[in-house]
Amino acid sequence: MNAEKKALLVLVGVLVTSAFTAPASASLLRMDVDELWAEADVVLLGEVEGVSTNVGEGTMIYRSYSVRVERYYKNPLEQGSVEVHVLGGQVGSTGVWVEDQPGLTPGKKVFLFLSDNKNAPSYGSGGFHVLGGPQGKFTYSDGRARNEVGDEIYPPISLLDYPVEGSDTVMAAAATLTLLVFSGWCLRKVFRA
Repeated sequence: MNAEKKALLVLVGVLVTSAFTAPASASLLRMDVDELWAEADVVLLGEVEGVSTNVGEGTMIYRSYSVRVERYYKNPLEQGSVEVHVLGGQVGSTGVWVEDQPGLTPGKKVFLFLSDNKNAPSYGSGGFHVLGGPQGKFTYSDGRARNEVGDEIYPPISLLDYPVEGSDTVMAAAATLTLLVFSGWCLRKVFRA
């Protein structure tokens, strides 16, 4: 068989194989902070305390993180901690890895945009999951919050840009905090000049 026939057979083989092979990839839709805020059921600042691994609907494995709430920013709940479910994990000898899931680490302070699991049965019953995957989880340190895709917000949410659930006292405190942050920024600019 000559080289041209071999090349033609290889090409036909590749075309036939690719015609019957479906790509198995998905894209996470980009969400900015305004979209995360609008779609989130709950927004909070808290510390990740512990983790357990569970099996949800069917055979989907997920990790359940306990997050101790420091402050609710949207739709405050009565509870001092919430369960946040992240798809993937290992139970016995069976492991599952799911792309675009946020990484939560016990002991870390996080700012989370959460969605209720009632409409997402693969996340298990009860609790919440992080809206937008890694986009909706911000690690908080040194007064700054940064997510896994490189977005940064300082302060974590401008408290005057979004309605804070609660009383007028909370709004007055938010306005004072924002004014103090802005004043500090102005003073740094003046003294560096």
